[in-house]
Amino acid sequence: MTHIIKVVTLSISLAIGMGESQAGQSASGQEQLSIRYEDLNLNSPSGAERMFARLQAGASKVCGERPDLRDLSQRGQYRSCLTQAMDGAVTQLGSPLVSALYYGQAPSQVAMGK
Repeated sequence: MTHIIKVVTLSISLAIGMGESQAGQSASGQEQLSIRYEDLNLNSPSGAERMFARLQAGASKVCGERPDLRDLSQRGQYRSCLTQAMDGAVTQLGSPLVSALYYGQAPSQVAMGK
């Protein structure tokens, strides 16, 4: 029996990444974090929602701690980091339902063809 390991990698350049994280650093100078999803059915709304939550948690981990609300410059950099990480991961994943969640649609509507 063949087992396929499905992984999506969140990557962002260290110039944008903030703080310390548990993610690894690649040779290209980017923070990276691999997120496995072989246990999920990305063609179901519930599987897409669980994957989306994993991507959000991974992006937060790669980008470091959320900055103080009063530090507008750091907050902007943090939001930019999250956006860059999520954009790349959602594109790399290529799941219509996860993409729908990311762009504000209900995955159940996409699954039903609405």
